[in-house]
Amino acid sequence: MTGDPTTDDSGSAAGRPRSLAEVLNRAASSVDAIGAVAGATTTWSRDGQAFAVHAGDVVEFRLDGPIAAAALRTPDTEPSARGPEWVAVQPGEVDRFAVDRIESWFIAAWRRAG
Repeated sequence: MTGDPTTDDSGSAAGRPRSLAEVLNRAASSVDAIGAVAGATTTWSRDGQAFAVHAGDVVEFRLDGPIAAAALRTPDTEPSARGPEWVAVQPGEVDRFAVDRIESWFIAAWRRAG
């Protein structure tokens, strides 16, 4: 127990998304992005350009070069097979740090696509 009323026993903030899908849905809602679902894959596009893809426990973002380079220096990331501007994220745990990074990268990718 943390003793902090804004967190639960695992240190997660009350109301914080607990799954990758929840994080992505919250980020998408913040910018009114709608994903296209094909089987087990969701792809978000803006002006016809894909900027985020979620399949299973991996999400990929198309980011500006400097942001992608910085993202690749954070935990649970690797280059994506989609191209040099894409970063794949597979968080081992959806903790507050993963939530923050994923939401930020989703919004950055959305802005880039517009």
